[in-house]
Amino acid sequence: SLCDWSSDVCSSDLKHCGTCHKVRNTGGNLGPELTATVKGDLVSLLGNIVDPSAVVKKEYLTHVAQTKTGTIVSGLLVEEDAGSVTLADAKNQRTRLSRDQLEELSISTTSIMPERLLEQLSPQELRDLFAWLRQ
Repeated sequence: SLCDWSSDVCSSDLKHCGTCHKVRNTGGNLGPELTATVKGDLVSLLGNIVDPSAVVKKEYLTHVAQTKTGTIVSGLLVEEDAGSVTLADAKNQRTRLSRDQLEELSISTTSIMPERLLEQLSPQELRDLFAWLRQ
């Protein structure tokens, strides 16, 4: 059977993709929406999966917050106002930090998307994933 973010056929690693990415109205919205991508350039998609930090659009840059107590939190900047910032990690868990707590807020060139995702999949899981993405 073909893989689907929500199906039992998908390994837990592939279901992880759906935490952040949406394909055909299924999945999360933290990372880029992939419906148009999977219908287009498969080579670029594969390149982004193999090396997620190679090309990161501005809205998906990882922010690293260091608090005055030395705690470090990293993730996408999903909310920001005069009093606080909220960062979401790769599991879409959100951490709200008061600006009063912050020592530093910087931008990292490393994507929050995990690396080496394809290495964890069997050849059949890889075939199922790309068949489902391309359908």
